[in-house]
Amino acid sequence: MLQNKKMNWKTLKKSTLHNMFFIALIAILLFSPLGTFVKIQLNRLIAFSPKTIAVTDQKNCQLINGN
Repeated sequence: MLQNKKMNWKTLKKSTLHNMFFIALIAILLFSPLGTFVKIQLNRLIAFSPKTIAVTDQKNCQLINGN
């Protein structure tokens, strides 16, 4: 027999709570100053600076128009 229990915040399933916390975390990262800081740090971690080419290794390119 199934009993109809009233759902409240104490009787939520673990997966539902985890989903709610995950959505709240994503919202914080997208819409808050803390999220901006995290995005900047993540970009610094992933992005890299281009290598510089020594003057002796540089090559001249001719323009298509010949200018």
